[in-house]
Amino acid sequence: MLLWKPVDSNAIGTGTVMEMGMQTATVMWGQLAAETRLFGVSLTLGVWLMILYDMLRVFRAALPHGTLAVNLEDLLYFVYCGFQTFDMLYVYQNGTIRFYAIGAVGLGMILYERIVGRKLRNYLKKVCKSFRMKIGKLQGLHKR
Repeated sequence: MLLWKPVDSNAIGTGTVMEMGMQTATVMWGQLAAETRLFGVSLTLGVWLMILYDMLRVFRAALPHGTLAVNLEDLLYFVYCGFQTFDMLYVYQNGTIRFYAIGAVGLGMILYERIVGRKLRNYLKKVCKSFRMKIGKLQGLHKR
């Protein structure tokens, strides 16, 4: 018994409920896989953006500069973050805004900061401090 009729007579399949269910399940799994992939890519993007910000922090620690330069760097960083997030949404969702994807970017940033960022920053501070001490000693020897 047919519950629906194929649109054209050349359509493949009998149009049974079982076949419709299999087609629907296949489409749903494909959509679920795409949404899961978007979530994973969004988390990864958040981690990447925080890695970049940590590199910016290291640059600032190694080469201190004024408030105007810091503000300009932050502005450029946030513009870059916006473009990267838009590009990710454009590539994976054809530009459709998915607020959970934007939230996943933020979650990736938070997870990186809590799990890796603080420890890495403390380690880099120690490295920078020892590097400055060695440079200071070299400069002191040079002045004698």
